[in-house]
Amino acid sequence: MAQQAPQSFSKISKPQVEFLAEQDGEFEKHVKAAFVRVLGAHKGVREAYLVLAGYGGSERSVVLCLLAPDATPLPIVEAVQSEFRSLAGRDMYMDILFLTSSQREEVIRIARPFYAAP
Repeated sequence: MAQQAPQSFSKISKPQVEFLAEQDGEFEKHVKAAFVRVLGAHKGVREAYLVLAGYGGSERSVVLCLLAPDATPLPIVEAVQSEFRSLAGRDMYMDILFLTSSQREEVIRIARPFYAAP
């Protein structure tokens, strides 16, 4: 999961996303537990998954996938980013993807949600 961190976050668009595997190592379990607390404070987040995704070619990244069709994205991104930096420091990063319903169908083939709203 060690990847160079950008100075801040920015919105990007990837034409192709392939969900490859659930991320579930010891560090990832710690991150997921912290994210459960953060995500629970944001109404509208229904489910969350932590996966490895490919963006075409050899580009791959760890991605926090959120099913949050009724949520306002920026406050969630800021809260997750702050929590992640407190755990991982600035030398690591992950992408955050707000899932469409079709992307969710792809993700559930390879991963279980670590967060599901009550």
